[in-house]
Formats: sequence, C-alpha cells, structure tokens
Amino acid sequence: MPVNLHFDLNRDGFAIFPNCMDHDTVGRLRADFPETRGPDRSILSLPLVRALATSRPVREIVEKILGPECFAVRGIFFNKTRQSNWKVVWHQDLTIAVREQQPAIGFGPWTTKAGIWHVQPPPEIMSGMLAIR
Repeated sequence: MPVNLHFDLNRDGFAIFPNCMDHDTVGRLRADFPETRGPDRSILSLPLVRALATSRPVREIVEKILGPECFAVRGIFFNKTRQSNWKVVWHQDLTIAVREQQPAIGFGPWTTKAGIWHVQPPPEIMSGMLAIR
C-alpha cells in the first residue's frame, strides 16, 4: 500500500496497488471475462465481482479514503483487446447511473447509456466517489 494514499490521489489523481489481488482471483476473473466477452454495464451483479468489491484487500484501500460506510455502486466491463481497442484520453467521469429520472436541484444534464439513466450530480456527490480499476 502506498505510504500516503491521500497524497498520491491528490497529487496524481490515482494510486497503484501492486498485488492487490491474489493469482486465484485473477485467474477466476480471466475465466469469467474472456477476450470474446463484450461490454457490460452491470457486472456488480455477478457473484465473483461482488465478492471482489467487498473483499478485504479492496475494502482496506477504499475505506482509507471513503470511510467504513462506503459501498460499491456500479461495476462496468469494457473489453479492450488488441482486436477491439479504442483510444480514450485521460478524463474524469462526471455522471452517475441512477434508477430513474427524477427532478433534483443541482443534478443535470440527463443522458441514457445502454438504456440506463445517467446524470451529472453536484460536486459534493462526486467528491465522495472513488473509481477502482
């Protein structure tokens, strides 16, 4: 674990955790997500992914930033292989997925991605979120 996780995140916008997953977990993920598998915006519903999101190594990292009450809200899989790759410039996602469109002060604009509503929330909502890749 980095010596100062908050410093790495504030300075670089990311932190790297080598050996966060054991070889067995990596093997199971590779088996469940072969190169032929297409994009999926709902992988948090898969038992293996849900178990990873709540695993001790992941929780130890995330709780240091967000606290013990944090929880996973979404899992997305984009399969970037040598045969199907696309360039994505460095960016910060500014929208969150929601169950339905509801008027709310400070939220907007609204979009849909793969049939799922997305909205840009106020900055204080985004500052309480952390992407794990």
